[in-house]
Amino acid sequence: MKKQEQLFVDYMEDGTLPEHKEEMKTLLQEIVQRKQRGGLDKAYLTGILPRLFSYLNPDKVAEAKKIIEQYTS
Repeated sequence: MKKQEQLFVDYMEDGTLPEHKEEMKTLLQEIVQRKQRGGLDKAYLTGILPRLFSYLNPDKVAEAKKIIEQYTS
């Protein structure tokens, strides 16, 4: 995993609600794999982002949106 990918995963995992740690870990693995294969497109992100945000602490969502924009660009 590249440094940028690890920073992204670490940030998202740190902001995850305790009851959603496993779901977030699985989702983040899928996102990283898709990015590595070049399959991380807008349609996919539109479908999974509501679920990802529901796993985060509410106070982390706004910052997470900015980080996701940077990570996916």
